[in-house]
Amino acid sequence: MINYISYDDDGNILKTGKCREATMYLQGDNVIEGIADDSKHIIVDGQVVDKAVDNSIFIDELRLNRDVLLSETDWTQMPDAPLTDTEKEQYRKYRKALRDLPSKYDTINSIDEVIYPRLEDFNEE
Repeated sequence: MINYISYDDDGNILKTGKCREATMYLQGDNVIEGIADDSKHIIVDGQVVDKAVDNSIFIDELRLNRDVLLSETDWTQMPDAPLTDTEKEQYRKYRKALRDLPSKYDTINSIDEVIYPRLEDFNEE
């Protein structure tokens, strides 16, 4: 009997168990020999890897979401933007918080961990 790991195309572990080596192919399309914990590991290039090690997909998604939020407020930085000085300062602080997000969440294991700043959080009134 050997230990096996069955995983999907994204590297997420679907199931683990033991089987005869001759029947390992019956466990799914993506199967390797080994032991893993689906709460702690993913499969990358046929190897068991800690989830925390390869969080680049979450960082990329965070940056993409952040960039959209920044682009939506680009107009506020124009010299002729119809904003008061207080509102301009509010947007400046909000945008800085958005730019700082990747360094704040550099060890995330899920995009759901990210708490995006809200413009209202920087209201000085």
